[in-house]
Amino acid sequence: MSAEARSVLLAEKWTEQINPKGWWMSEKLDGVRAYWNGKNFYSRQGNLFVAPAWFKEDLPSTPLDGELWCGRGLFQKCIGIIKKQKDAREEDWQYVTYLVFDAPDQPGPYEKRVEFLNKVVRSDSSTSYAAVVGIRECVDVAHMKKYLSEVELAGGEGLMLREPKSKYENGRSSTLLKVKTFHDEEAKVIGHEEGEGRCQGMMGGLKCVLPNGKQFTVGTGFTDAQRQRPPKKGSVITFKFQELTNSGVPRFPVFLRIREDVTWEDVLESAKSKTPKSSIAKPIRELKKQHSILFSVIPSRDQETGEKRVTSDDEMEESEQRVEHKQMGAPIVINGEKVKPECKYGNQCFRTNKEHLDAFSHPADKPQPKVKKEEKKIPCNWGSKCHLQSKVHLAKYSHPKEEETAATGDEDATLEMVLKDKEEDEDEVISVNKKEWEALHVQLEEGKQRIRELEEMFEVQAPAAKKSKTSSDEPVEEEKDGRVPCIYGAKCTRKAEDHRQRTVTRSFYPKGVRTNMRTTLFALAALLVVASAFPRGPNGRLLIVGDDDHSFQAPADGAYRSPCPALNTLANHGYLPRSGQNITKDDLIQGLFKGLNVGRDIGFILANGAFKKFGATDSISLLDLQQHNMIEHDSSMTRNDNALGDSTVVNATLLQALLDSSSDDTVLTWKDMVAHRRRRQADSKQNNPSLTWNEEQKQAAAGEVAIFQLVFGDWNTGVDLAVAQSILGQEQFPDGWQPHEGTVLAVDVLPRQAIVRVADGF
Repeated sequence: MSAEARSVLLAEKWTEQINPKGWWMSEKLDGVRAYWNGKNFYSRQGNLFVAPAWFKEDLPSTPLDGELWCGRGLFQKCIGIIKKQKDAREEDWQYVTYLVFDAPDQPGPYEKRVEFLNKVVRSDSSTSYAAVVGIRECVDVAHMKKYLSEVELAGGEGLMLREPKSKYENGRSSTLLKVKTFHDEEAKVIGHEEGEGRCQGMMGGLKCVLPNGKQFTVGTGFTDAQRQRPPKKGSVITFKFQELTNSGVPRFPVFLRIREDVTWEDVLESAKSKTPKSSIAKPIRELKKQHSILFSVIPSRDQETGEKRVTSDDEMEESEQRVEHKQMGAPIVINGEKVKPECKYGNQCFRTNKEHLDAFSHPADKPQPKVKKEEKKIPCNWGSKCHLQSKVHLAKYSHPKEEETAATGDEDATLEMVLKDKEEDEDEVISVNKKEWEALHVQLEEGKQRIRELEEMFEVQAPAAKKSKTSSDEPVEEEKDGRVPCIYGAKCTRKAEDHRQRTVTRSFYPKGVRTNMRTTLFALAALLVVASAFPRGPNGRLLIVGDDDHSFQAPADGAYRSPCPALNTLANHGYLPRSGQNITKDDLIQGLFKGLNVGRDIGFILANGAFKKFGATDSISLLDLQQHNMIEHDSSMTRNDNALGDSTVVNATLLQALLDSSSDDTVLTWKDMVAHRRRRQADSKQNNPSLTWNEEQKQAAAGEVAIFQLVFGDWNTGVDLAVAQSILGQEQFPDGWQPHEGTVLAVDVLPRQAIVRVADGF
């Protein structure tokens, strides 16, 4: 790969679940992606595009990202001009325009980068062959689809959506979305192409024929299982495509499904009454100096004089963009003086060509700023004494000052303790006075005592689990004197006589689990301090503010849901946003506590981890959690593996198998869940060639069992089957269900997570 190769920003696909309101729309260009490094044009792979010197004359020295474009529907002709090395004709480049849509090396949000582009790209120059792509703010889905329809009717490819205030990222990003209309059609399989590379030994593509006799190949959209057992010759398949090539065959066809309900004769008969999209001849467009795109009018260069002018084609834009001006260049006479007529769009006009600006005036130099309605904040229960300084908290809650009271001596002696939060997007500073700090020290000592008690619990429960032999541990023998293994093994430093009398310095836990247990136990003391610093009410529970309407509501159309039934249940009951979108860290922490009485220490760990994984700063959606091996993982107890189906919906067969694992048909114990997990793991190994099952997935799987038992049931007795069915199946709290009185903390979950791993054998 060339040294000039550049990882540019790439788009994800827009789906109906994403609300485009507030995003920036622009036309999706059917040109050749080109990165300008300040001297030359390069492809994403670093290949040089040899452009004439006069074409590059007015371009800035700063890097730009854009496309070399010849006009709508002229992609193949554009490629012919740009990539031609032998017998290349410089004069052909006069039909090309470099349309710029970003500045990769400029910092700041997208809007600032567009301002920068409009300053450095001189589209009004008589020697410039570059222009900035026009943008417009999207109002809603209907607004977006209106423009999509107009672009496609004009022969364009589609739309692009850019998230407001987004940064330029290298690689594929959900901040940039492409919007296209695809057409579904049927074709007959007439042959198979052998696969290469990763698909070697499998089907690489299906040779197909259309009702009009055109032959083409479908090479994408297949699973590995379908490539191993491809549709037979003579089968009818459904595929999707966006447009036809100049030769009349589908461009980038994607396999959808086999049609076993229709025959090829049915398809041919249907084509007689309704002509398929693939049988409608594509209009052949001429290569000419016409460069009009959505939200932009780019002046073309007159072939005879070399001067820029707006062609008649430039005026043929979508109906909403037509400016019904009086005759161009005809000034209005007012009080005996000739003045320019006002442009219909005033200071909102998007046109920047010199001819238009000379002919019409645009009152008001600057757009009137939008007045943002001030949102009423919820009063924080702690008022001016609140220690939280995070942006999310301050944006949501107000902190009214209380009447001043005389300060006591202890309050005057203030010790500022600055705790640096490890969140990437903000630093949360907690200041406490001396009295509170001394109280935290007491709680820390209490936490250490609780950890010692947890160690004892490990030692008591150790004999109940199955013994494990690994290559990293010596065989475990029964101790005739009744002592049990210490989790620290030979490295134990405790010298207390009662500890030595009860334990032996050999470990029964596998090495990886033993190391993890020690690490997590040492982390618990810090977690207890963090948890103790959060606001609490008189009953000791964390103070929370939220919606009191927590009745069950099924997800509305367009609402997001995740592979996690507990989070889906919280959204269905309004403890998280019912839309499943725009979930902040505070929402996640508060929702887990208020809905499930899961402690803020666990919520803090989960929220911080999720935001860090997704690179989010403000919010995430439940659909984000579907990304493979981020939060979602293979061998789920009730969901499909990522490669085998949709992991956001419950698999009824797997759910029933889990419930059938109950040893007494009344409750689901953690041992029942472990037994089901073993069967799921075996099933995944057999049927999922893409199975991922590493240390991170093992930790998550064991943690799910522990949290489910502690939150919805009892560790020693299990979860009632009716409760399990309701949470895992309907993602709904059973009537009358209430969370436990005691808050579930990390110190409760982590040791049981380790026990599950030992019992499960991973």
